[in-house]
Amino acid sequence: LLVRTLDLPFTFRNALRLGFLGYMLNFVSLGSVGGDLFKAIFIARENRGRRPEAVATVVVDRIIGLYGLFIVAALAIILTGQVGVEEPFELRIIVRATLISTAIGGVGIMALLVPGFTSGAVSEMLGQIPRIGPILERLIGAIRMYRRNIPILVISVLLSMGVHTCVTIGCYFIASALPGNMPTLQQQFLIVPLVMVAGAVPLMPAGMGAVEAAFEFLFLKLGDGVAPGQGLLVGVAYRVATIINAGVGAIIFFSSRKEMVEMMHEAEAAAE
Repeated sequence: LLVRTLDLPFTFRNALRLGFLGYMLNFVSLGSVGGDLFKAIFIARENRGRRPEAVATVVVDRIIGLYGLFIVAALAIILTGQVGVEEPFELRIIVRATLISTAIGGVGIMALLVPGFTSGAVSEMLGQIPRIGPILERLIGAIRMYRRNIPILVISVLLSMGVHTCVTIGCYFIASALPGNMPTLQQQFLIVPLVMVAGAVPLMPAGMGAVEAAFEFLFLKLGDGVAPGQGLLVGVAYRVATIINAGVGAIIFFSSRKEMVEMMHEAEAAAE
């Protein structure tokens, strides 16, 4: 949806193919090409001369994905009555930080959609920056096109929230299958989106280590009677599921290896 909105030719088949490939490449070690850059190169390769627009689709996709996480977590906080919680201290900090981040993110997105930001003095000033000015100008132009297609952005946010909801329910099923006390489904809707935010920080490939540590920390802090190591077990089981999903991308990669290797070289050159 995000690519087609910018009038770039893109089929649903390619969207599935690229989604799995990008997911797999997020597991690549630090310093190599990540999934987002690869997706941008893939789309740009099919649309020569419109690379800034291709990059814009990937940037907007990541912003919507992250903001969808915060919305799901904020809704869980409100619906479970955690807004005014005072104890434990860690939960109070998490709740307030989530609500504040959601509000700030909403204001930031609204600012991008305000005509005065993407057309006028601000956009002209950015367009005059040496070397990168023309690229920024094209990116701003892409944002203007999204501004004229608000329903597409709304649908994309709802799709993102649906994905995060399914991931949360999946993690709840994983926890339910393991012995011992585990957080309730309501608590999982607060825990899992925050775990995914921790995994989105680009410190380790696909958030490896960060996700498992976040599961352990939040299970102990937010769950009732959860024993040490339970969160880590759920984190490891979730990791196995993500690796299986990445295996689909690996099959696609090796089925058209020559083309994929060429695009990897292009992405590496772009990264440099």
